[in-house]
Amino acid sequence: MTDFTDQIVRNFHFLRPELLWGLVPVFILTMFLFRKTSSEDKWKKDIPDHLARYLVVKGKENSKLPRILMIVILLIAVFGVSGPAWKEIDRGEVKSKSSLIIAIDLSRSMLATDLQPNRLDRAKKKIIDLLNEKPGMPVALVGFAGSAHTILHFTSDYNTIKYLLEYVSPKVMPLKGTSIKSLFELTDSLFKPMETPGAILILTDDLPAEDFNLVKQVSENSKDKIEFLLTATPGGSPIPISNNAFLKDDKGRTVTTSLNTNAIPNFAKLTNVNINLITLDDSDIKMILSNIKENLEFENKENEKNIEWEDYGYWFIIPAALLLLFWSRKGWAVYWIILICLIPYYGCSNNESGTSENKFEFVDLWLTKDQQGQNLFDNASYMKAADKFESPYWKGVSYYKAKQFQTAAQIFYRIKSPEGYFNLGMCMAELENWSEAIFAFQEALKLNPKLERAEYNITEIKKLIPKKKKIELVTPQSLEDKMFGKSEELDQESEKQGDKEETGGEQSQEQSGPVQQNSDQLTFPDGSEQQQQTDDQKDILFKQMSDDPAVFLTRKFAMQYRKNIKKIERPKNKW
Repeated sequence: MTDFTDQIVRNFHFLRPELLWGLVPVFILTMFLFRKTSSEDKWKKDIPDHLARYLVVKGKENSKLPRILMIVILLIAVFGVSGPAWKEIDRGEVKSKSSLIIAIDLSRSMLATDLQPNRLDRAKKKIIDLLNEKPGMPVALVGFAGSAHTILHFTSDYNTIKYLLEYVSPKVMPLKGTSIKSLFELTDSLFKPMETPGAILILTDDLPAEDFNLVKQVSENSKDKIEFLLTATPGGSPIPISNNAFLKDDKGRTVTTSLNTNAIPNFAKLTNVNINLITLDDSDIKMILSNIKENLEFENKENEKNIEWEDYGYWFIIPAALLLLFWSRKGWAVYWIILICLIPYYGCSNNESGTSENKFEFVDLWLTKDQQGQNLFDNASYMKAADKFESPYWKGVSYYKAKQFQTAAQIFYRIKSPEGYFNLGMCMAELENWSEAIFAFQEALKLNPKLERAEYNITEIKKLIPKKKKIELVTPQSLEDKMFGKSEELDQESEKQGDKEETGGEQSQEQSGPVQQNSDQLTFPDGSEQQQQTDDQKDILFKQMSDDPAVFLTRKFAMQYRKNIKKIERPKNKW
């Protein structure tokens, strides 16, 4: 027996053995097909041979082959989707009980160009080199400047860390400067649930003497190893803020930052602290990894390894495809419909809800619900799109576009984000609930003060409220009662709104003046022809959340900073 055959015999198993239950319906189908054939042929044996030649019409000799072929194809399909496997994937790594935090300095001084192309890019390159070495432990990515924030929590998916590294820069940080204190407070909270010592790799461009006592205190009171990788040169470099300009201090002098080599020996003497200078090759990374793994605990037991197996199910596609070629023969496709009926059994997840939104359809094999909804949305089938979308945001937008403002408002109310409140305000404005609309826009501004369109809409709404009428006081509780406790009022308002759109009343036309002048910012239903003609050109809603990770990180860090602004100590320098 060869080594390959022996490997198959010893290690063969199915990754998804529960799908082998598919053999049951295949067996039942086989019994039905061939038992029926036997019962049909049984009476023929009772006819004398000299009469049978005249009374029995013989079919083709291969009449059973299509049935056999279909059964074989179904068997191949069942075994294929069950995931046959026998070869272990060698990851070449050992799973660690400890964890690693990579902290990258995102202050403006990291844009200095004494290291080409700049210090920050060189630091990112070193992080990628470290991850390519497969450290074999969960890694968290942290960014720090005047405040510290978690970019990605502990994960073994190093590719995600590499992806996010492309989008981090000083622009995503809410507070300028460099605060090692904020960094250690964050790393301490990340390591708190851990039972074993971890390691912190800090990539920064300086070791200020005033931080010595802080680093000493942390190193002495913690078992975690601290590795510094200094990404700067003693000669230093000014900090560019544009192509031909550099950062200046309050006195108008160009700011030049350099590596404080005098402080390095003092920091290097601290317990559990290692200082590493950046090199042109990967020797610095190998040294850091060696230091990190020196005292950390690893799981070396064979039964605790993270074993993965290669799925060979895709190889079953080839014989199945070759056998399917026979279906082109005349008379062989009679049972094709049975195969199609069995496809959902293998291709869909178990769903017993029976609702129109969740029940399985053939297109679900190829497109997600959100993708199906997007196709309907692009074709202006907004109600159908709303039924398909699983994303609450897109479901709300679809109802809004379908002029179901009440339903859209109830959905946006549940999305506690600047965009959610902004779109809630738009729905309330469409229903002419001016006070609630203003409240929603104000809530959006609290979460995102840079949301200029919300400020503009508040101004425009106030112009439309009669001078004698005061703006009602709206609270979160009263708004919730308005949304869900008194839905009949909203129903009536929605019906009135529809009547206005159909009749184009005088009152709406009177209100349309100031709105049409800036209709790209805020739109109210007025039934006018101009409004209808330009409706598709108006930017009514945020049509989608930004898919740029840098935008997401900027908003996330800004919210965290505002939440803890009283606890954060501002650094002395601004770079």
